[in-house]
Amino acid sequence: MIEQRLARRRLVFPYIPGLLTGLPAIACAKSRLIGVYGEPARHKGSIAPPR
Repeated sequence: MIEQRLARRRLVFPYIPGLLTGLPAIACAKSRLIGVYGEPARHKGSIAPPR
């Protein structure tokens, strides 16, 4: 039972640094798509398709 827990932790652990670096990038991309400049992103020619 303890071995299973360790194995699971070993699988999850490599992803933690990726999550820590990925989350700010995702948040930055989202805020850029929403439009930090006070305009909707679709007026700035963003990659996201207009809804």
